[in-house]
Amino acid sequence: MARFWNHGTTDADLENDFGGSIDGTEPSADLIVRCGGIPIGFVQRYRLKDYPEDTALLG
Repeated sequence: MARFWNHGTTDADLENDFGGSIDGTEPSADLIVRCGGIPIGFVQRYRLKDYPEDTALLG
């Protein structure tokens, strides 16, 4: 998983990595998991066929 989840944490890094799913230019959905109002996790979902370069890395 590390090859897919090596993201920076600055505002610019987050915009670069996840901005497209927020503004609708990427075909994915990024979801924040909360418990009692506290963010505790992150889920990203997308169709593999929309990202053939990632599918190729899977072998």
